[in-house]
Amino acid sequence: MELQSLYRCQDKLLAHKTALFSFLRERWQRTYSTRNLRCCCTT
Repeated sequence: MELQSLYRCQDKLLAHKTALFSFLRERWQRTYSTRNLRCCCTT
């Protein structure tokens, strides 16, 4: 796979970053029954 293809895919994902993380946070909360779930890499 070409490096340019990876960057194009990343650009498409970044356009939806907020919605993607909101969706994932909601799913994690339902799955693990938590209220304030944070990734260890967030500040």
